[in-house]
Amino acid sequence: MRKIRIVLEGHRDATAPLTWPQRRTWRGSRLKHRLCRVVLLPQGVTLDDVCDALKWANEEFEALRTTFPTAADGAPCQKVEARGEMDVSVVESSEEHVEGDVDAIAQELRRELHDPAVDPPVLFTVVTVDERPAYLVTAASHLALDALGFRVLRNALNDHLLLGEWKRPRGSSLQPIDRARYEQSPAGRERNSAALAYWQKVLAACPHRDELSRAATMDSPAARAAAAVIAKRQRVTTSSVYLAAVAVITGALTSRTAASFRAAASNRRDARERYCVGELVQYTPGLVEELDSSFADIIKGAWEASIRGYRFSHYDEEALQEIFRELDGVELDFAYNDARSADRDSPAEDATDGLDRMGATRVEPARGAFRADSRFLTAVVRDGLGGRGTVVGVIVHDAYFPDIPVERVLLALEALLVGVARGEEEPAERPLRFTKAFLGEGIDG
Repeated sequence: MRKIRIVLEGHRDATAPLTWPQRRTWRGSRLKHRLCRVVLLPQGVTLDDVCDALKWANEEFEALRTTFPTAADGAPCQKVEARGEMDVSVVESSEEHVEGDVDAIAQELRRELHDPAVDPPVLFTVVTVDERPAYLVTAASHLALDALGFRVLRNALNDHLLLGEWKRPRGSSLQPIDRARYEQSPAGRERNSAALAYWQKVLAACPHRDELSRAATMDSPAARAAAAVIAKRQRVTTSSVYLAAVAVITGALTSRTAASFRAAASNRRDARERYCVGELVQYTPGLVEELDSSFADIIKGAWEASIRGYRFSHYDEEALQEIFRELDGVELDFAYNDARSADRDSPAEDATDGLDRMGATRVEPARGAFRADSRFLTAVVRDGLGGRGTVVGVIVHDAYFPDIPVERVLLALEALLVGVARGEEEPAERPLRFTKAFLGEGIDG
């Protein structure tokens, strides 16, 4: 491995408080491993071309050169310096070994802890084959970039490499420093007040905190096909289908006909935010109020709840935590995160053949796969590794239903989705009753 040092000339020196999304990340995972993405580089570009593009990107997007020091009182801030240096690592490989080398580099970068106060927020490694740049491995602190910020960066680099310039959107892209300053303005404070009022409205009659939990993941071609069939039929995304199914599971486990939730949302409302290279993810509150109805109606309710919640997903994280403390640890019923990229969340043209593949389902215990937190059920939908398709994972907390194996919760979700996709009356018209019966005697009522 060798390193190429690049001198950077940005536009300004600036300091600001953390943005509200950065505060959420700081509270949860500021010293955890970096996010990592692998980008296939265009044919015909040289190493000099790649380095020029990376130099441009670091000068254009302040998030790539932002550190997060803390003051004497421990309060963090974000700091951008106009001038600086960066090192680009270059690893030579071969056609035979390049995929394995790229995977090894990505795994190493994911494992590497970093100090956000002094370390670069983003690292770049170029993998060459016969001296030709083939892959760019990018690893970034979540304080600096979320998944959509990664995508904007990737597309901007691709434009720069292929066209010699970025096809800049109208107006300038939002910089995190500017977002932080907006949040401190009267308009930002007004938005925060409205969002916190909505959170408080949704935070009613929820289970208490508990630390004991069990986790499992499920790779189910049948559930994947069923979600696609239902999404196409209802003209929604598969994310809305999974959200509705988890709401039904929650209602069955708690013997209630409503389920509140928090879902991950990226706050990108206008053009400046859509093209922001930064961290804009926060959680959105939602409440599915009528679980004792048809699955089609529950999908509609889940979709409407997520849209309403998205309006109020921009808020001061520290103020929200104060609300939780005032409510003596009350949390939302379940957490939901569709970690798949948006371009993969679209209904398949014809997935009906997959409904008969329940014999191919794999359910496995998971240890350390997801962060256990205070909500009694956490569901994550993500792209599988090693050729696996969409994988659903859950964490359940022992205090609420110790007699129900966590694996059975996932199988209940699969049975519900497949039954609805097949048009079976009980799961389609009475999904709550169907799910309670499937989960068995561990459910009261």
